[in-house]
Amino acid sequence: VEVELPDPESDQNTMTTSSPSRSDITADITCKRPDFISLEPQGFCLLGGGARCAGGRGLFHLLKALRSTVLPAHWVAVMAAGPELQLLQCCRLSSMRDAIVHVQSDRSFQVSVRSRLLPNGHRLYRECAHRVAHLSQLVSLLLHLERLAVCRGCRVQAASRRLPLRSADCHLLVAPPFHTCLPCLLEEEEEEEEGEDED
Repeated sequence: VEVELPDPESDQNTMTTSSPSRSDITADITCKRPDFISLEPQGFCLLGGGARCAGGRGLFHLLKALRSTVLPAHWVAVMAAGPELQLLQCCRLSSMRDAIVHVQSDRSFQVSVRSRLLPNGHRLYRECAHRVAHLSQLVSLLLHLERLAVCRGCRVQAASRRLPLRSADCHLLVAPPFHTCLPCLLEEEEEEEEGEDED
């Protein structure tokens, strides 16, 4: 049986069929290849140039995959303005409760702590691949983060403040047993020396 489908741009709304003899039965089916989501950077790009970007579904694909993956305890993936994918720690007892992992449309990621981005030279970026190629890399990143602690900042300056004051070069995240990064320690020592000089 041959079925002639009308051109979608034409005004013809009827299909015509013909009934050939049994020995003459053929099928002529022309299908347009369905859209698919590429994991290549150009297919993963997301709305950077507006809604015209065809790869705008890349982050949604990743979000869906993350929601069907077992993540470390209390980590959740959400879509945020930008657009970007964010991974958040929901447990207030976690050392990473103030940290957010930002995954960009090109699959690169950044980590922020209380709205400050980790410095580009942070050891986390040296130990973890800066671009996500597999979901297992994101899971490993989260596990790695859970082994770190947030820098407590300069204690001398923070004594009368509710939130710790940090050096401009603060590393934000440190590996235990350390509680303060080197730039904050140096600034703390400078503050103590200035206080002694004033006395």
